Amino acid sequence: CGMPGVVSAGITARESLVILSGLSGMGKTSAMLQMGLGTAIKIKESNLPGIVAISELEMRKWKLTRRMACMLSGVNYKNVEQGRYSRDSKEIAAMLLAGEFIDTLPIYINDDNSQTSASLIFAADALALQHGALWYLGSDYLELFKDVNNSEELRVATIGRNHHAISRRTGA
Repeated sequence: CGMPGVVSAGITARESLVILSGLSGMGKTSAMLQMGLGTAIKIKESNLPGIVAISELEMRKWKLTRRMACMLSGVNYKNVEQGRYSRDSKEIAAMLLAGEFIDTLPIYINDDNSQTSASLIFAADALALQHGALWYLGSDYLELFKDVNNSEELRVATIGRNHHAISRRTGA
């Protein structure tokens, strides 16, 4: 599961840039989190040096962690978000257990909504130096990065180029 599964299936390789685009509610964030979570689990299981980094500009870290806990425990995240989840103690216990497991994984989440793609390059380099390989970098909402340029087209192009530079520099 996660990026190791995707790589072994020949879908993508390290040092590649994949951009998911789609309408709101299509599952882009879920796909990013599932790939990152699967990669972090594989790193831990294999006792490899390295880390998974997630750059999130819309949601807070605790919401992403809760979303991943729902993925691992099988609890419906949309129901949890809307307060319509079962108050069943088994369901809550499963989410709490999944959250505790996530806390042991090599995952770094930056939820600072003032990030620029240049600051992300610096953070990715620092993580790779501190933890070994940066196995996966997921960025949610590229268009929310605070890069500045003369036009929106150039701004978004710069963000994309900087993400490509990160994948080349770190192998993520």
